[in-house]
Amino acid sequence: MKKLFSMLLVCVLVATMLSGVTVFAEALPVTVDSVDGSWANATWDAATSILTNVDGGYAFKATISSGKATLSAASATLITAASVTVPTSFTVGETTYPVVAVNGYLLTGGLTPAVTTTDVKTVVLPEGLTTINANAFRSLTGLSTINLPSTLTSIGGYAFAGAGLTSVTIPGTVTTFGTYVFSGCASLLEITFEEGIATIPDRTCNSCSALTTVNIPSTVTTIKAYSFYNCKFIESFGAEISEDVWDLSHVTSMGQEAIYVNNTGWTGELILGISSITKQMIRGTGLDKITFVNPVTSINADNVFYTMANLRTLVFEQGPAPTAIKSTWSAKLTPALTIIYPDDQMDSFKAANFGTTKIAAVMSFGGYIGSVVAGAEGGYDVTYAVANYKAKNVDKAIIALFNGDDMVGAKVVDATVGTTLTTVNVPVTGTVTSAKIFLLDGFGNLKPAYVNDTYTVADIG
Repeated sequence: MKKLFSMLLVCVLVATMLSGVTVFAEALPVTVDSVDGSWANATWDAATSILTNVDGGYAFKATISSGKATLSAASATLITAASVTVPTSFTVGETTYPVVAVNGYLLTGGLTPAVTTTDVKTVVLPEGLTTINANAFRSLTGLSTINLPSTLTSIGGYAFAGAGLTSVTIPGTVTTFGTYVFSGCASLLEITFEEGIATIPDRTCNSCSALTTVNIPSTVTTIKAYSFYNCKFIESFGAEISEDVWDLSHVTSMGQEAIYVNNTGWTGELILGISSITKQMIRGTGLDKITFVNPVTSINADNVFYTMANLRTLVFEQGPAPTAIKSTWSAKLTPALTIIYPDDQMDSFKAANFGTTKIAAVMSFGGYIGSVVAGAEGGYDVTYAVANYKAKNVDKAIIALFNGDDMVGAKVVDATVGTTLTTVNVPVTGTVTSAKIFLLDGFGNLKPAYVNDTYTVADIG
């Protein structure tokens, strides 16, 4: 019988080793290596695979596969230590097991839904760690400091959601992101994505209400939907290549409401490389100019620049499709827009968007000049349309004619809502090279109006 039992035991041990999972049959001495030496006094329970930091007052359960360890919560009990260090490795007997991953709810007893705790202030992660699984440090509202090692390759969904972090740097080695990774981190002020990261996933910083600075490298090509949704106080986003000029020319794809700021603190010009403009992709900023450096081939015309009260200029350096500009682009824009479009595409653009049957499309932009031709008595006949639909309190407009930077003629006209062009003769005192239209409110203040293009000498008859 003893011989049979021994044979069975050997079979079990062999099968276990072949499976790649290590089971410890007896208590053995343990040595733990950690960044800060805080695991000098440690114990290992072979029966439960519990690794305990005696001095720190906390423990983890280790699952070992292929000679590497993943740590989980040791019990359904919250860790209350102010500082927690995840060990680099531990040695049982003569075998060393590097720690490569941490599981969900690591410090909150593995309890779901996440239990909020303010006790843990600092977490130290080791070099060699590759994976932070979903929910690992979720709802640690007291956690203000954590280092993400340069070996990290994967961060699971909600990994830091609701944590008390004030700043964080994502190493460029991370290739796998879950969603909502930093969602609801109400104290987060600055986040840095290091060179090498290509995609910022859905809702990465959703509702990080204190976030002011987002550092994004040139390797990022995609910012997915709601990545920075309801981040009310962003003032710096991407690389500032000159004063108030923000370079995201490397970003070729943005999802719906990818950046929803809802304040005017982020100002200046934003340079984008996207080719498809999605619904409300940038919302509520204080930006006054957006430049598209690549051809825009697709536009979702539903409130694209929603509540962008300071936006004055859109520049399409290589142009969208001729029928791109629609009235619903700017449903919540207060000022009128100037749209700068490639000269060689302007005729088709005007014909598609601002022909006599399509003037209604411009009404949300404020005003439109249709043509400028030589008229009677040395003046010029200007066809125009002006609306007060978006330009509130506007009842007059000024048609201005220029020779270079010098105004050589102007005329005040009524600002009326209409869908057809009106012609007015504007007297001039010199040669005319361009024409513009301005709005005049009831207080005598000039407001910029949409201008379909700048008329050159060749355009003016």
